[in-house]
Amino acid sequence: MAPPLLKLQMELSGLCSLSPAIANLPLRAHPKPLIQSPPFRRFSIRTRLFPKTITNFEMADQVKHISSHQEFDNLLASNKYVIADFHADWCGPCKLISPHFSKMASTFSIPGFLAFAKVNVDHVQSVAQKYSVAAMPTFLFFKEGNQVAVNGQAMIQGANLPSLNLAVEKMGKLAKEKAAAAAAAE
Repeated sequence: MAPPLLKLQMELSGLCSLSPAIANLPLRAHPKPLIQSPPFRRFSIRTRLFPKTITNFEMADQVKHISSHQEFDNLLASNKYVIADFHADWCGPCKLISPHFSKMASTFSIPGFLAFAKVNVDHVQSVAQKYSVAAMPTFLFFKEGNQVAVNGQAMIQGANLPSLNLAVEKMGKLAKEKAAAAAAAE
């Protein structure tokens, strides 16, 4: 005998009027579950979200993580060109562009000529205030300690990867030329 609620549902849908035998059928579990679990995945979610190129810590060595205003001033004084990424821990776009910035640093940095820095605006607020950083991420470019415009932009705000690529390539080319000229002069 079907439970009363199921019997009521069948009567309302008209099933009982077609065949009185349906109302007396015992309820059984379906041999296959109606909702199946997803197939076994070879890679974990972490592997798919953070592929090996992103979690490669060899690239992170090329980016200087700034912890004080004095450290940032020292970096500007000791390098001909500096590209600074002003970011925050809570910023989603910052997290998206960070692996690309690290990859650019590993490709283009030249000690003494081109340095890449990451400045956390929550930890080093004085540097962010000095350069009027209001949005994250913001990328600033420096030549001989002074902020400069690259490709007509004094700063790049937001995770604008094409603009950042062009600016980094241009500064990388300039730094490479200066490094070659310095090596030839020695």
